[in-house]
Amino acid sequence: MSDLHAISLDWQDFRPCLVVYDKDTGEVSDFDFWAVDFNVSHESRCVGSWHGGEYVPCPDSLIVKGGSVCDSCASAFIADLDCVFEPRCNGEECGMQFCAQEHAIYLAFHGHVAKVGLTASRRLKQRMIEQGADAYSVIAKVKGRKAARTMEIAIADELSLRQRVREIESLAAMTEPSSDEEIEADFAGLAERLENFGHSPSELRFLENYPIRLPLKRMPGMVKPGGRHRGKAIGVKGKFLIYENGGLNALNLQYLAGRFISDGRERAARPLECWQ
Repeated sequence: MSDLHAISLDWQDFRPCLVVYDKDTGEVSDFDFWAVDFNVSHESRCVGSWHGGEYVPCPDSLIVKGGSVCDSCASAFIADLDCVFEPRCNGEECGMQFCAQEHAIYLAFHGHVAKVGLTASRRLKQRMIEQGADAYSVIAKVKGRKAARTMEIAIADELSLRQRVREIESLAAMTEPSSDEEIEADFAGLAERLENFGHSPSELRFLENYPIRLPLKRMPGMVKPGGRHRGKAIGVKGKFLIYENGGLNALNLQYLAGRFISDGRERAARPLECWQ
């Protein structure tokens, strides 16, 4: 069995898929990571791009650090990768639909931890599931990524809200999860403050169908993506695969993108259902 190049972690509703490419067969499929018995390379190479629904491997198979795609392959969806985090226009300069489309500014809860963020409106729920949020509310929808980023920063400053949840906080929320009533109470206080600043957040929407049973019996320890992974799968929430091997381990599946997976066993390729 050849090494499989991990392309991305995607979700079909509450079903996580680790999308992989087999260069020997040219097939893109869904890797069965639930059987936790595989090796992951330490090196990461560009994941390539998609054109008209067809996967195109990186022609130069470039080594990448701090990401999973090279500048050339990234240009298929955005002219400058830096614009993903700090957009310079709403699509007027680059002509990219990625920048011009409608974006949602949201409030997401990971237990008691609340954060403000933005994403394309069309994939709002999927983005919340990808992040492993317990609940979320839409603060506003605006045209263009730069306008959304400007509003996100302003709201974060107005309410002293964070824009990122640390890994340890996400794992802690799985160990001691907040009840719906507790999250509702936290949201009520923030919603009142948002309204005082002229915002009208939507009702709180809960996400409760992740393939994992909570609470976890103990705090998982983070493991590095590269190396050997073996044990019993406990479940997945957001980007974390929790598996047991002596203790509980948390593997960030997003960090597998660009790496090569092998286990020496034959696994049946599952139909790819997660790419949107």
